[in-house]
Amino acid sequence: MGPLNDITRSITYTLQNEAGGRTGIFFQFYVFLWVMLTTFFIVTRILSVTSRPDPIYLASAPLYVALLYTPIYVFWMYEKKIGIERRRVREMQVVDSVNVDHRFADSVELGFKNPLYLRVNNPTGKTIENIWLRAVFPATVLSSKPVLCLGSLEPGSSVCANISFVPLVAGSLSMGYYDLYFEIDRHKHQKPPFFFENINVNHTYLQLNVDPGDKFRFGYESKISFKIVNKSNIELGELHVKCTFSDHLSYDTAFSETKNLSPGSVFNATYIITPRKGGDIELGSFEVFFKLGGNNCKIGPVPFGKYYVRIPEVNVRIKMPESLYSEVGNSISIYVDNKSDDILHNVCFNSCFSSFIECHDPNACIGEIQPQSSGFTSLVVKPINPGKIDFGNLNFSFEVNEIICQQEPLDLGIHKVV
Repeated sequence: MGPLNDITRSITYTLQNEAGGRTGIFFQFYVFLWVMLTTFFIVTRILSVTSRPDPIYLASAPLYVALLYTPIYVFWMYEKKIGIERRRVREMQVVDSVNVDHRFADSVELGFKNPLYLRVNNPTGKTIENIWLRAVFPATVLSSKPVLCLGSLEPGSSVCANISFVPLVAGSLSMGYYDLYFEIDRHKHQKPPFFFENINVNHTYLQLNVDPGDKFRFGYESKISFKIVNKSNIELGELHVKCTFSDHLSYDTAFSETKNLSPGSVFNATYIITPRKGGDIELGSFEVFFKLGGNNCKIGPVPFGKYYVRIPEVNVRIKMPESLYSEVGNSISIYVDNKSDDILHNVCFNSCFSSFIECHDPNACIGEIQPQSSGFTSLVVKPINPGKIDFGNLNFSFEVNEIICQQEPLDLGIHKVV
């Protein structure tokens, strides 16, 4: 079936001029001529059967058909082996050469229409036709017309276009990608997607001032203040602020009131937070929501940053007995110096002794220690065996304004027991 398939394919391939160019047109015309001659030979031979029953004369028709078909077959074999692949390679080089330049506006504004400038370049010697350009934006970007039909492009020329888009989120924003579709010699091509770079979306018309303060104390309330000014000439609808605080803070609320902000108006909001952990902590983040032109816009999440929370300065002095005896009670004295200006409540020590130590009451607490004063408590322990024994740790905590401040465990060390 191989030769028969080649004969059939050669005729259809040439008739449809799939090779293109002047050579393709020549052989397309030749096939038409061959079909007409073939029909003529067959018809004349059939009509002359009765008048000229010469077998040689009758057999000459297929011979003429075969001889005249030979150029078509040779052309097809060349195309099958070399021509098709060579044109495919040249066409792919043309496709690779077609490119698109893009540029975003110098300042992209949240909630407003912004242009994306595009230019399709055809540096090749071929005409590209039926050009379609599509921008695929993420869900945080709106565009009413992300697909453009750019028609045809002559060799060595360019065509410019722009697509309008509305970003709904401020900050660094991924803009998706674009793809390009076109035809060369009626062959369809689609370039691989090209991803846009991230852009920075501004909100210059909405002045946002956040003041989290600069001094934080463990167990004491602090304020985070927001001041938002609408510098545009458009009303911003349903504006409100949402905060996401870290687990180390307690707070009164995470949401502000919702109000419409007319041009030139000011929006103020205050949040009360109380640190529940000392040292460097992340406060969390905030988001600003509003409506502009019927679209829901958002700023953030914007982190508050890291701040230092001051804890009361407390000094713990542990006095071990000069001699420790096994199987009898030994008193460990604990002195607590409160060097801060805070009142400390429930200053507690919870023992985490090793398995070689017995303690009837492993918890010792001091109810209250006034500022710049000291407190005392003790623990009675009974070592089981003599020798060098690791006494383990003491967990230490206190309360400021009913909030527990857990401190690092205190190492009691290794001591000799007689």
